[in-house]
Amino acid sequence: MPRCYGRLDEAVYLGRRGFILSGKRGFYHLIMPMVLIRADAESRILLDEAVRRTPTDARVQMMLGMLELYRGNSEQALERARAIAAREPKNLEMRFHLSDVAYLADGSELESVLASLVEQSPTNRLWSAESVRLRYAYALQKRGETGRASALAAEAERYAQERIADGDDSPVQRVELAATSAMRGESDQALEWLERAFEAGYRDYGTLERDPIFRPLGGDPRFLDLLDRIRRDVQTQRERARTRGLLELESLIIPDGQENAGQSPVARSQ
Repeated sequence: MPRCYGRLDEAVYLGRRGFILSGKRGFYHLIMPMVLIRADAESRILLDEAVRRTPTDARVQMMLGMLELYRGNSEQALERARAIAAREPKNLEMRFHLSDVAYLADGSELESVLASLVEQSPTNRLWSAESVRLRYAYALQKRGETGRASALAAEAERYAQERIADGDDSPVQRVELAATSAMRGESDQALEWLERAFEAGYRDYGTLERDPIFRPLGGDPRFLDLLDRIRRDVQTQRERARTRGLLELESLIIPDGQENAGQSPVARSQ
C-alpha cells in the first residue's frame, strides 16, 4: 500500500478512485489517506457526510477518533474508541484501535487491552508503528515489571531484525527497532533507526510526536529535526494533492443527479 511507504498523495488518488468505482458507498479507504496526509478540514467534511449516511459505521467512528487524536483532542478520541469497542466487543479491529488510542493518549486500560491482544496477534499493528507485543512490553515496563518487559522487547527486536533480513523494507520494522532501543535508553541507536524508518517512507508525525516510548527523545534536537522533516514532506505531498485536485470534495459527496437539488454538504460546512 502506498500509504505504508509514505506515498500519501498517491494513496489519496487511489482512495478517490476506489470510492468513485464503488458507487461512492465506502468512505473508509477514501478518508484514511486524507487523514494521514493531514488534510484536516477536508477530512472533517467527509467524516461528517459519512456519519450522516452511516451513523453506526465503526470504521467511520474510528477515523473520527484518529482525526481528533491528531488534532490534540486525546480524551475525546479515547472516549470514542471506548464506546466503539464496548458496542462491538467481538470486532478485533476496534480493539486494536482502542489499544492504539489508549497507548497514544495514556489511557488507563492500556495494559488490559493489550494483554488480550498479545496472545492473539503479538506482531500485528493498526495505527501505531510498534507491534502489540512491544507496546505491551512498554505497559509492563511502565508499572515496574521490567524483567518480563525486557523479554518481550527482545522478542519484538528479534522478529523485526528477522523480517528485515528476509527483505521486509517497510518503515514499521525500523520503527520497531527504534522503539526497542529507546526502551533500553539507547538514544543514539533509536534515532538512527528512526532515520532509517524515515528513509523507508515513515511519515506519520501525528503518531510519532505522541508516542510515549519516544518521549525521552522529545528534547533532542535530532528528534525535533526529524519531526520537522516529516511534517514538511507531508505538507509538500498535501499541496501536491491539492494542486492535482485530489482534495476537491464537491464531486465526491453530492449524490449523482442531485447537484442542483439544494446546498451541498461542502457549502453547508463553510
